[in-house]
Amino acid sequence: MCRLRKKETQILKKNIGKIFRRYNIVEYKSPDDYLCIDDFYKGYAYTYFYKADRTPVNSILLEELPISFVCQNYPRELFRHIVGERKLQIEKVYAGIYYVIGDTLPIQIIVTGELSKKESLWLRNLTNQLKSTKDAEELLKDYKKHKKNTLYESVMDIIVRANEEKFEEAKKMCKALEELMKDELEAKKTEGGGNRRRACQ
Repeated sequence: MCRLRKKETQILKKNIGKIFRRYNIVEYKSPDDYLCIDDFYKGYAYTYFYKADRTPVNSILLEELPISFVCQNYPRELFRHIVGERKLQIEKVYAGIYYVIGDTLPIQIIVTGELSKKESLWLRNLTNQLKSTKDAEELLKDYKKHKKNTLYESVMDIIVRANEEKFEEAKKMCKALEELMKDELEAKKTEGGGNRRRACQ
């Protein structure tokens, strides 16, 4: 469980951040774990305690405290409980992002296995179960654009350590591609040089 504080003037464009307010509670479940009913209520307990522990009294409003639960797989049992027992609604607002409608707190449940690659490449692949070497290649390509960003560096390190085999395969494929392209470029240069020599004769 962690807390994220957003600047009041900060605008978050990513779909997972649309629900974020000034204070944000995030519960991230390991890919090997699942989000159960008790995890849901632990999130409640922590959030209410965090609110009650502030001074002065009522300095944080409940609507300023959204909870985000992040898990790898669809939490079917939990969703059944929310709808059947709590009489609340579950609304799928984006691929892999579900809002709990009708509660006192803003709540979203993020299923990383369903997230859009385009919108949430990094969160989707924050797992030890990368589906293919293509996913590893896409991460490597995107990482090259953000190499100097320490946050990207940290996340990349976690993903690589958890999926070493896939990244080794991706690296080999990238090297083979580089060698292939190198040979083609050399051939074109040689061909171009020959054409220029013939033109001079």
